Amino acid sequence: MQKDLSNWLIVSDIDGTLLDSKTGEIAPRNIEAINRFISLGGKFSLATGRASVVIKGILDRVPVSCPLVVCNGSMIYDPTVDRVVYYCEMSDEAKRFAIEMADFRTSIGLAVYNENDMLVIKRTPNIGWLVDYESAAPVEMEPDEAVKHIWCKAVLVGDVEDISALGAHYERLGSGHCGTRGVASMELIFELLPSGASKASALKRLGEMLGVPHEHVCAIGDYYNDAEMIAYAGVGGAVATAPDEIKATADIITGTAADGGVADFIDRIIELA
Repeated sequence: MQKDLSNWLIVSDIDGTLLDSKTGEIAPRNIEAINRFISLGGKFSLATGRASVVIKGILDRVPVSCPLVVCNGSMIYDPTVDRVVYYCEMSDEAKRFAIEMADFRTSIGLAVYNENDMLVIKRTPNIGWLVDYESAAPVEMEPDEAVKHIWCKAVLVGDVEDISALGAHYERLGSGHCGTRGVASMELIFELLPSGASKASALKRLGEMLGVPHEHVCAIGDYYNDAEMIAYAGVGGAVATAPDEIKATADIITGTAADGGVADFIDRIIELA
């Protein structure tokens, strides 16, 4: 008799976990495993730093069966109705702080996301890279005009050394400064979220929305912005390329994204169920 996995939820990070960051490819066995899990009634979703306005290209390649955690937890997006069903909003103080942080080094650019748009406030070559990476259609906007809009996430993009220095600067100021939460999501990117927003908090909310018991909420990732989510999950996983600190939070260590680490994780969850 087939297992009934209707009360299980698996959430995967995208870049470096489901998708090979070097090639942009998704291992075919990952897609096969996701489809198998969904066929058994399982709820499969994604938790990503990407925003709802740029996620649709990924959804053309990956089957999902429930809403997604996007913007590193500041939004939950339901692709079946193409609508953000939950979001956290940055305060005006947090917006002004993000604008100040963009002036930390000349290489650093600033883009922000809300329910519908990517707003570019300080364009640099690195912001150009981000726009291309996410296949986004940004709206250019002056800071004074931009602060009148809703912000769910601010993205600071720069050279690796400058972003590392920016992260250290933020740590000295202290988490929660100006009502923000700082997240390193890639070597080139430092993000500011509304205080309290995280992949973990959004995963908790998503599990409650779907009626899945905590012990059946599973999450896999590869980077520092995934650490709280992996630690929160009833079963947490990390791919082989994750930093040691991230692996330490996981119950299951899988192969790499290129080798089908998400498929490894799904196989283990099906065994456990």
